[in-house]
Amino acid sequence: MSRTTRAIALGCTAALLLVGGWYALLRPEPARVVSADFATVDGIYPGSAVQVLGVPVGLVEDVSPRGPVVRVRMRIRPDVPVPADAHAYVLSPQLISDRFVELGPGYTGGPRLADDGVIPAARAHAPIRWDELMSSLDTVLTALGPDGLDEQGDLGALLHRAATAADGNGPKLRSAIDRLAGATGVLAGDGER
Repeated sequence: MSRTTRAIALGCTAALLLVGGWYALLRPEPARVVSADFATVDGIYPGSAVQVLGVPVGLVEDVSPRGPVVRVRMRIRPDVPVPADAHAYVLSPQLISDRFVELGPGYTGGPRLADDGVIPAARAHAPIRWDELMSSLDTVLTALGPDGLDEQGDLGALLHRAATAADGNGPKLRSAIDRLAGATGVLAGDGER
């Protein structure tokens, strides 16, 4: 082997060792994947930001319908712990800015959300759309209008009868509402009640 060939071979070997060592020491850690199931999710797309306490920690990887929910799959930094009971919020800091997913609360200890963990729809929150708000308002106004709840169209008479029926029964009504709320939590699969 000539001196020139040997120098080229040694140079290539040194370059490969240098690049391999740099990659081994400085390569990024593999990201963690977590998901959240939203009832609706407008304005979130692959590439949307994911934040914890306002700090960017990852990106949305995929948004896909899954029956009654929309699953948002997110890739976050592996050094960011997420509580096992975390919530996911779709937020928009300004009227005309991109929406992003906020995970919260910040981790302070206890169980962590596992890699490939899913935040259920009960803990995933998205802002109501304008058309949904108007539809809900229309439903309430129709119910309270002259052809609504009261046969005579008199909302005042309806409210007076309801107040008369409830007079003195506040503690009983509160107890009944608390029991009903507990029962709906059990029916919805909420293990905390």
